[in-house]
Amino acid sequence: MNKKPDEIPKGYTRVTEVLLPYKNFDNVLDHVLKGACDRGSLVHDFCELYALNMCIQSPPEEVKPYFESFTKWFDEYVSDVLLTEERISDPELFLTGQFDLLCKIKGSDEVVLVDYKTPEIHEISWRLQMAAYSYLLRERRGIKVDRRISLRLDKEGKPPHIVEYMDHLNDERLYLNQIEIYRYFYPIIK
Repeated sequence: MNKKPDEIPKGYTRVTEVLLPYKNFDNVLDHVLKGACDRGSLVHDFCELYALNMCIQSPPEEVKPYFESFTKWFDEYVSDVLLTEERISDPELFLTGQFDLLCKIKGSDEVVLVDYKTPEIHEISWRLQMAAYSYLLRERRGIKVDRRISLRLDKEGKPPHIVEYMDHLNDERLYLNQIEIYRYFYPIIK
């Protein structure tokens, strides 16, 4: 599978990097963490291909249940795919992020931002990560996001766990404040 290159502009900070101080992987063995990251990347690849109606091969066994969890949700709820896996960069904040899916849900005209997740446990940072993507979409692409959903895909192929984040303005404010703190410790080098 040929993945498009992850084009991060020089000197830019990833949306998720700003939130790293609030994650703790100290008790996770390096090979376990790498395996989870690799699996997550493959899951995202197959979900994107499916959303674009381009999935022509079956995913590897370690990815298959997560993929099945995604397709169950996608087939039941999504009416229109607007964008997938697009990187958006903000030259004022020197911030860049790549969201998973922007779509419309059946029976609604609302624009929904969806982020696929493969960890077993919900992370509170996801709501701020998605607020950042929503901010980038509005400020850099002129797209207003009406709903933000994290889709925690099930490792057994069952329907995913869905969490919707409703406090858009507060989440965005918190994320932008975090950028300000992050820049205090890691100033932009031009």
